[in-house]
Amino acid sequence: MFQCLYTFDEPHPEYLNSLSISPDGILLVGCFHNLVKVWDLTTGKLSHSFELIGDRYGHSHTLVNPNWKTIISDDRYGNLRTYDLWTGAQILAFPGNSDALAFSIDGKILFKATSKPLYDNNGITKIDIIESSRGELLHTLLFANKYLPIRSLLISPDGNILVVQASHLFTQVWDWQTRQILNTFNTSHPFCRHWLDAVATRPNGQIIAAVAQMNQPSEKTTVAIWDLQSAEVLYTLGVSQREPIEGKPHSTMTPDGSLLAVANNHQIEIWDLESRKKICILYGHQSRIDYLTISQDGKTIISYAFNDSIKVYQ
Repeated sequence: MFQCLYTFDEPHPEYLNSLSISPDGILLVGCFHNLVKVWDLTTGKLSHSFELIGDRYGHSHTLVNPNWKTIISDDRYGNLRTYDLWTGAQILAFPGNSDALAFSIDGKILFKATSKPLYDNNGITKIDIIESSRGELLHTLLFANKYLPIRSLLISPDGNILVVQASHLFTQVWDWQTRQILNTFNTSHPFCRHWLDAVATRPNGQIIAAVAQMNQPSEKTTVAIWDLQSAEVLYTLGVSQREPIEGKPHSTMTPDGSLLAVANNHQIEIWDLESRKKICILYGHQSRIDYLTISQDGKTIISYAFNDSIKVYQ
């Protein structure tokens, strides 16, 4: 069973952009607006922290590169900046407004989603494929010939699939290397909304997604497991969960899709997706959980609650 190993409850006046656990499970990086904190999970101590360049509240997207050498962040002036994760020194800056960011599995490619409104209610939404070390644009994927702000960009653990979900829940599944759309579907209708939080690759090659499913008017929320190749719901778990806030993951899966963690208000439910049974419930937060992430081996779960704490469960 999971137990709370550490609680980082020092004040976090900045809202969280992302939480990342290193592949070896030793480091945790939290990105809060213009502040980056790095903890050593072997000791539970803060290793170091640094501030990002630009306005305090201008950084809405900050991510750790999977190479675990750099991070990237936007600013309100339309720039993307790369920093050394260990020193905080800026390495690279290049133009780039963004609705959402994601890295390829090896960190060599940056995916940047942008949406631009035009006249007469027209617009364009696209995903730029960028060489991350130089900021060089390689290709552009057209998401829609209209203005659709992107909620999330997710890469499958096998590295081949890019899943793009717009804020109104129109979703596309891409083979980003061939630039081919594999599937297009809408996870929203008048009585049900589906917020896609996590993607996993099953051992048989099946790509699945954990989707928080908000039913109206009952406001009862469940988590549905989708097959992204067929765009069909495989099964639904009986999680009574609050409606997720746009853009923040409230469920997370191990890369092989065997374990699921779901934020249920101030608790975390752990599910075994092989048996489709709830394993346990994790307690400790005093306020609503706003972010969840899980280590690659499924042994560590990190949760964040605004004005509360970050908790490390192992």
